[in-house]
Amino acid sequence: MNSFSAVGRIGRDAEVRYTQSGTALTVFPLAVDDGIGDKKVTTWIDCAMWGERGTKVAEHIRKGDQLFVKGSIRLETYTTKDGVEKSKVAMRIEDLQFVGPKRDQAPAQQAAPARPAPSRPSAPPSDNFDDDSVPF
Repeated sequence: MNSFSAVGRIGRDAEVRYTQSGTALTVFPLAVDDGIGDKKVTTWIDCAMWGERGTKVAEHIRKGDQLFVKGSIRLETYTTKDGVEKSKVAMRIEDLQFVGPKRDQAPAQQAAPARPAPSRPSAPPSDNFDDDSVPF
């Protein structure tokens, strides 16, 4: 069984292509990081989504967006015009979810309406309390 999942960032806006029979194919590169600091390695994955779902996804994802993707992967080899044999990781996406912050929106703390400050008691609270009332 070939099942792969990862979290990464889109390297460029998604592109929708069509086969000769009219089937939509949405493609985009995804950068997946592993490790930290000077040990961090980035693997680029060529992602593909078939059909109408892919075209809908392409309307909403942009370069830099962070996604969780799930699907099957394979290693593809090809020869360049110069005769050099290369390979790339390709993924057929079955499911994806946005995991980063939404674009063009202020952080939730700034977007929330201002609430009135709670009323304060006129006398300061007592420092005497029963240990049995502490919840921990």
